[in-house]
Amino acid sequence: MKCQAITAHYLLGGGVDELRQNCRDALAILGVKPNNIYLGDFSDNEADKDTLLSLIHWLEPIIGQIKPDVIFTHHRYCTNIDHQYCHEAAVIATRPGVNCHIPLLCAEIPSSTGYLKPTQWEPSLYISLSESEIRRKIKAMETYIGEARPYPHPRSPEVLEALGRVRGSESGFLFAEAFMVNRIFG
Repeated sequence: MKCQAITAHYLLGGGVDELRQNCRDALAILGVKPNNIYLGDFSDNEADKDTLLSLIHWLEPIIGQIKPDVIFTHHRYCTNIDHQYCHEAAVIATRPGVNCHIPLLCAEIPSSTGYLKPTQWEPSLYISLSESEIRRKIKAMETYIGEARPYPHPRSPEVLEALGRVRGSESGFLFAEAFMVNRIFG
């Protein structure tokens, strides 16, 4: 499967160019080629300043162009407003139709997913990761300087490895990534 990344890329504090490069570098570590990265321009933690429709209008032509096999998005109840908007835009932009059956999975975002109580985060799909894949994930997070944090933060290398082990133990693997199925077709 060809790996592509679409990110609304809500711009964080600091240099915009540096953050974009951090994002590209992190995605490269995960195997995403530069021509398969689509970055939008929206303000950090201010998604509600733009209309949801503007995000959907940005997303729909990209989906039409690349015709993804599956879309991974944020969980509906992430505490970050930008994540909530991305989730809603993905749900709307991929609504089923005669020629549109794109599976939609919600990913777990350390430091954002599961903080609203009750959490409403109940993984229903686990994907096994090898030890080298979990190391690549950690290296990608460390490369994303604007988002990486030291221990005991949920995005620290130690906690990312521990979370991979916990998700692995829940599913009978050494390491795993957990997702919630929003929509899948048979």
